[in-house]
Amino acid sequence: MSGFRLAGILRIRGIQQQQAAGDLAQANHSLARVVQRRADIRAQLAGTTTDAAGSGAIAAMSSTRAAAQAMLADLSAMHATAATTADDASAAYNITRARTLALEKLQERHDRQQAAAREAEEQAALDEIAVTRHQHRTGGSPL
Repeated sequence: MSGFRLAGILRIRGIQQQQAAGDLAQANHSLARVVQRRADIRAQLAGTTTDAAGSGAIAAMSSTRAAAQAMLADLSAMHATAATTADDASAAYNITRARTLALEKLQERHDRQQAAAREAEEQAALDEIAVTRHQHRTGGSPL
């Protein structure tokens, strides 16, 4: 009986899968931060009014709204980039998971075969013991 010959590769694939899972989590976190930031800015824009007295206050508010609009445009670009990164990380994770799963299935099959071989050996040993005891009791040959 031998060990699983691909165990080293399976360990490496497991490490690759963990790395891909970490990359995916980080990409999803970055995407969530961008989405939250966009929602915060939109909420700020929705909360501003032009009921202020004086042209200075209106100009300041206009300037703030323009800056927020520019920030929203930048965040839209960041969102697209973050979404692409998250999609790529998800695809990479799925690939590494599939590769790991294939090796895990091979290892499970190997383990089942090894268990069956051990059981067969044990049964053969038990059969040999039973035959030997029977021969000893009867004083005869096995056949």
